Amino acid sequence: MESDPILAGARTLIITRNMVEASDLSEAVEDFGLGPVGVWRALPAERAPAQESGSLLDGMPAGCEIVIFGLETAEDLARAFFSGLHARQIKLILIDGRGDVEAGHFSAFLMRPFSSTDVEHALRRLGYSSTGLGPAPAE
Repeated sequence: MESDPILAGARTLIITRNMVEASDLSEAVEDFGLGPVGVWRALPAERAPAQESGSLLDGMPAGCEIVIFGLETAEDLARAFFSGLHARQIKLILIDGRGDVEAGHFSAFLMRPFSSTDVEHALRRLGYSSTGLGPAPAE
């Protein structure tokens, strides 16, 4: 699957079926300086399951640094996707995630319902400052 031109410059990718949630997250992330933001409503394997030899990361924006993942999907599919993110050093914020999901030091968690402040705290846990330009200053 080729990269969607609309997503090509996305620094943050939000993966959720709930478009209201995606809009709220996009606003919070952009306010934090981590735009542009792209949205997927499903993983590539869910969108085109018959695809031959496709990667779970097919179509991922080239400059993507952060994925905010809020899908309920098969555990093996999710783990394979997270492993691919980890291999590319793409940071992960898992919505309603289980504590036993091993995504390494690239992960932070959000629990629904969440606020823009909760999103900000998750981004800071990943090392971003409110300018979105790099690690947060030491406190």
